[in-house]
Amino acid sequence: MLNWEKYTQYTRNNLFDSPEYRFFMMFINFVTPTLLFILDDLLPRFYRPLIMNDL
Repeated sequence: MLNWEKYTQYTRNNLFDSPEYRFFMMFINFVTPTLLFILDDLLPRFYRPLIMNDL
């Protein structure tokens, strides 16, 4: 059985100090821009030659 009091000990009074929120914001602020930067660098090398060959 889930111990709901223990689970909500961080989120009951202060959401922004909880480890869940910190991990979520670390993911949003670091991992997502990094992935978008990498994909923005890599993807045109694959789809731009295909598009230009069709033209």
